[in-house]
Amino acid sequence: MRGTDQVRLLLRSFLLLSLLFTSSCMAIAYQEPRTAALATTSIEASNCRFLPDFVGWSYFPQDKERIEALIQPFDVRSAASIQPGNDEPRLLEISLEQTDITPAWRKLPNVIVTVLSSGIFPLVEYFEYYLTFRIRNQGEVTLVHRYRIMSHTVVTALVIPLTPFLYPPDQRQEALEEATEDFIAVALRPCAGKP
Repeated sequence: MRGTDQVRLLLRSFLLLSLLFTSSCMAIAYQEPRTAALATTSIEASNCRFLPDFVGWSYFPQDKERIEALIQPFDVRSAASIQPGNDEPRLLEISLEQTDITPAWRKLPNVIVTVLSSGIFPLVEYFEYYLTFRIRNQGEVTLVHRYRIMSHTVVTALVIPLTPFLYPPDQRQEALEEATEDFIAVALRPCAGKP
């Protein structure tokens, strides 16, 4: 009897540690320079008001809130941006697209090896995000800036100490914020002191 209790305790401990190890993960996300920029007209310093429209953000509400906070000075709905006598505000469309670019042939074997090794061998996922800013004036697209954001996520027991510092959603949010700050600095340069 005593031997079977020890085996059960050992098995339960092993399962608990396996679950703990495989639940830890880290990510590295970075944004690449603008992949496309199209401007048919320039931004005028006299009209720095935009009506933001978020497309494709339903799975990323915290990310959307952080981007909204960055563009808030240019938002026509904020009291700080209302300037009498200016033209109608233009639409600032901010879209986010996500793609899992992990090769299909590698997904299942990667999961099996990670589970069988109790999280020692890592599960690796690659995600690609496209953050696109479009300014529309009376239905016509007048400016487009597109950013490519790569995220490499690793799930393994070996990264437990790094998890608080390289948590995947935090890394993605930082890369999205960096891209938004670049858009504001480059595309909305004439508006720098306006809002």
